[in-house]
Amino acid sequence: MLGETVAVVAALVWLYVAIIGTVRPNDLPLHIISWVPLRRDTVGIGCFGLSAAACLVSGLLRGRSVSRVVLGTVFGYSTVIAIYLMVGTVTHPETLTMALTHLANWPTERMTLVLAFATSICSFVLLRTSTHTSRTGIR
Repeated sequence: MLGETVAVVAALVWLYVAIIGTVRPNDLPLHIISWVPLRRDTVGIGCFGLSAAACLVSGLLRGRSVSRVVLGTVFGYSTVIAIYLMVGTVTHPETLTMALTHLANWPTERMTLVLAFATSICSFVLLRTSTHTSRTGIR
């Protein structure tokens, strides 16, 4: 229960930052809250990672198959990244050639979109294949 709560709350904070990044990308370097000296984009990165980790741990603690939990988490979070960057291509396409984060010069938003989309598709196919295999017993 705690892991799921952490995953949802952290995802909501990331969503807040993602919305700001989509509609007002120049506001990302500002502090998340005036009395917390952290940039919005830094908090968003941390919360995205925390949410993914909490989702993964929560799934593992429920006794589900490790491969299914990992594939489900990878699918969900890579899809969210792809959707976020697809929206960005519409709202501010000029940032596609820029670095994804202020923490590193690589990857660019465009490369991240390609990687996230490919990861999403691959993890979905593997997840569906493992689901089909576990239901039919075919190995």
